[in-house]
Amino acid sequence: FVIEVFIVTMYIREREADFITANERRFEGLAHGLLHAFDIASGLESLTPESLRDSQETLTMLCTRFYNAQPAGELSHIAIIGDYDMFLAHNDPNIIDTKIDDPDFRFQLGWKETRGALIGNVHHVLVPILSDKRDLLGTVDIGYSTDVLDAAMKPVWNNVLQLALLSMLLVAGCVFSATHFVITQPLKYLEDIGTRILQGNLIHTIKLTTRHDEIASLAQKFVQISHYLHDVTAIAQNVATGNLRHEVKKRSKRDTLSLA
Repeated sequence: FVIEVFIVTMYIREREADFITANERRFEGLAHGLLHAFDIASGLESLTPESLRDSQETLTMLCTRFYNAQPAGELSHIAIIGDYDMFLAHNDPNIIDTKIDDPDFRFQLGWKETRGALIGNVHHVLVPILSDKRDLLGTVDIGYSTDVLDAAMKPVWNNVLQLALLSMLLVAGCVFSATHFVITQPLKYLEDIGTRILQGNLIHTIKLTTRHDEIASLAQKFVQISHYLHDVTAIAQNVATGNLRHEVKKRSKRDTLSLA
């Protein structure tokens, strides 16, 4: 069971990682599409921090347009973060010109390659805006809620739970079959042997004595009981015919049949 839980956990984590990686690649392409649209709309030959600040209105319009073009509820935001960790543009106008105070978020902004980061309950795909000389000018921030990830993983969870239930049923079936073969069936066989002894049939061998467990020990006791009854029967027959020379060996101090 522990191994099964470990395997399921690793499988779920791999599927979540695949989903996050796919979203990072997809939203990186979306960010480059936005920047390309900005290049066309602004007509600027090169980007600088100042040109980005001067183009807040155009950037905000593009953020809003690209945000609205996505399926409803898929994204939490599309934003442009400039120098000094300020929101230069955002699909929500109320957030424009606000400063990022979260130190974990600010740490993720100083890189020149696309990064994914989980801040609170939002996954951020951070795509750097670089100059011709590869100087960092800002960052395109595209975010989606963890609820999107949970919704995407729900079918995976359902499949995993179904497979886990199926495997548990298979294991239970195997345990039941093994129990029936190893314990139940031999006990029924011993029950039949006991019935035969009760009916007066003497048992010389029992096939279960080849085993090496408690059931084999019990089977051996049945054989010994049968031999004991055979010996007592022979003595009784000798006494009945007048032959009193047969030696009686007591099995124990409580062997009432031998004492009789």
